[in-house]
Amino acid sequence: MPRKPRPDKKVITVVINGSPVTITLHPPTPPRRSWYAYWSGLTTSKSTGQQSLEAAIRTAEHMARRWKAGSSAQRPTVASAALSDAEFELIQHAHFGRKTDPAARSRAAKSLEECLDAINAFRAITGLTPVTAANPDDCAAFQRKALTMPRNWRAKHPKSKETAETISPNTVLKWSRGLQSAFERANRSAGKKCVRGVVEEAKLLPSNPWNQFTWIEGRPTALRQFDSEELLSLLDHVEEAWPEVPVAATAIKVFLWSGSRKLEVAGLTWDMLGVVGNEYHFEVPEQMGGRALVPGA
Repeated sequence: MPRKPRPDKKVITVVINGSPVTITLHPPTPPRRSWYAYWSGLTTSKSTGQQSLEAAIRTAEHMARRWKAGSSAQRPTVASAALSDAEFELIQHAHFGRKTDPAARSRAAKSLEECLDAINAFRAITGLTPVTAANPDDCAAFQRKALTMPRNWRAKHPKSKETAETISPNTVLKWSRGLQSAFERANRSAGKKCVRGVVEEAKLLPSNPWNQFTWIEGRPTALRQFDSEELLSLLDHVEEAWPEVPVAATAIKVFLWSGSRKLEVAGLTWDMLGVVGNEYHFEVPEQMGGRALVPGA
């Protein structure tokens, strides 16, 4: 009976902090039961603890990164390989902390607050620690369970009704979108969306569980819009009620006609003013990096 062919040694190159590190992987041969890794600078080869080549390559890369950072070339343990909640939230802080413009930083702080709220809701409802251990089934179960929770589940007032309304599907979807984006920032397969350089590369997630199941459906919300008479009556009311505040009617016009955020309109300055014919506009930056025109008075 022919012998089973032995695997050959494997040589890989890993770029760590801009410097290439050549790693030689020796196959498991008796009495060794796992792949061993060696690179220049080690006194002896180190066991990866892995019997498959693919797993050995991932472990060897992690060991080399630890060694390059000044730590011992130890293979990751279950605890060290997992992305902790503190590290997960640190990635979110790093993402929203990249803004330099004061107005953009203010908006980013609000978005960060909403992101952390979604993470806390997920942790409290599922009981998972760390939350990055969640799989698609955990995420789907979170959506279903959240729909059964009362709205005051986190802070129940002493005079609250015993039969409070449950959390709306739209709130659950808001949390889910925030969690989907948060997990994507820690996903090594997410390309430029992944926030790198905050935690070790080996701790980043291999995929995003929020992209791997069918979400619940939202509840359509009826839009209530002013008609022309109501708009004019509102302006007349403001001018009559606050005659000593002439800017009030102007501010209402800007808020209603621009469709911009309150923070953007409140941050308008005269250097943003532009004149196009007989029209006056304020050019303001939008959240996604574009520009928008806000009508003036």
